[in-house]
Amino acid sequence: LLGLSIWSGSRGPLAAFAMSLVAGAMLLRRARRLRLFAIAAGGVLVAVPIAAIWTPPAPQYGLARIVGSIGPERQQSVNALSSGRVTLWKRSGEAIAKRPLFGHGQGRFRRALADNAFNHPHNVMLQTAFQWGAVGAALFLALLLWALTKAGKAAWKSGERALPPIMMIAGLLTMSLYDGAMFYPYPLMMLVLGMTALIARDALGLSG
Repeated sequence: LLGLSIWSGSRGPLAAFAMSLVAGAMLLRRARRLRLFAIAAGGVLVAVPIAAIWTPPAPQYGLARIVGSIGPERQQSVNALSSGRVTLWKRSGEAIAKRPLFGHGQGRFRRALADNAFNHPHNVMLQTAFQWGAVGAALFLALLLWALTKAGKAAWKSGERALPPIMMIAGLLTMSLYDGAMFYPYPLMMLVLGMTALIARDALGLSG
């Protein structure tokens, strides 16, 4: 899977993977943390040659694209370093300001912005504010925070047994800050599944 992520040329999954390791390490003892990071490092070393087996003849694929996307020429501009996200976020904010209370509606992002090829603003805060306005976004984020708080408490009681769902939740939440992890059904379903597994475990008295 890491090989596929590198093959895709996207930095997002790798950043999410790194944050999931940090979240997972918080639940482990020192020796287990070292083992986790060693396994992750070994996985990356194996993933690089796997990703290099075949690279499509297109500049947006492969390890070279990832390295080039953080090169010196990209660092001259924050917008270039973010692959145009800064401009997209700015335009999203302008669209939100036009309908601040109740938003533009679900699935309207592509049509609401002129010359726009994206389905979402690549940020969960902007996405919810665009779709449902300040009212809907506040309700959504309040419910999400409530569920995350309960899931976090349950994970802390369960310790390393909570590692899989916690790492998955951390990775998806990280990606939601710069991609569409909270827009498409499958990653959103997996986020809910992870939180539900932790909360249910605590409710059944299986934590601790």
